[in-house]
Amino acid sequence: MLKPWEKIRWILRGLKRTFRFLSNFWDDRYYTEVDLDRWRSLGAKIGKDVQIQHLKVDERFARLLEIDDEANIAEGTNIVLHDSSLNNIFGEACPVKFGKVRIGKATYIGRNAIILCGVRIGDYALIGAGALIVNDVPDYGVAMGVPAKILGDTRELKEKQKKQIEEQENSPFRFLRIKRWHERHKIMTNDEVEEAYREFFDKVGW
Repeated sequence: MLKPWEKIRWILRGLKRTFRFLSNFWDDRYYTEVDLDRWRSLGAKIGKDVQIQHLKVDERFARLLEIDDEANIAEGTNIVLHDSSLNNIFGEACPVKFGKVRIGKATYIGRNAIILCGVRIGDYALIGAGALIVNDVPDYGVAMGVPAKILGDTRELKEKQKKQIEEQENSPFRFLRIKRWHERHKIMTNDEVEEAYREFFDKVGW
């Protein structure tokens, strides 16, 4: 039989799971603003026009986190600000390691990426979905894989996409020109954004 404090913990866990489920149906701007305000109050340095979706961070160490303007962090990203693995194996002989994490301006972090402590990600970089970032990523760097490797430059990807747009009739891709998240949400409602997507799909016949 559960003890009273165990029952309370079980109820709180259930409420937490319910909140996460329901939040999937809420306006992105709602939970983004709540998270940013909370982390700033805990010491994190977060710039302007930052979009974050359910970022996993140990709030006790929020002061070690810096996110520059216009960064975009997709759902499921985990930023680890300390490493206690060896400490848990060997005790005081191996102290807990801490390190600041910095995410640069207009950088995009793909879904379910993991960023370890002490890492600096440069400006205008791209981190692939599911990547494990253990080393610094330079400005404009494209990092993918486990552990992640630098595979290119976002400026090169931009030029490559230009060619894809020109040749899209013979490719599986179609392209919608639309402002970045933080720009379009200042001038468009969610319904207007969804309508733009519907019109685009109708136009290309999807």
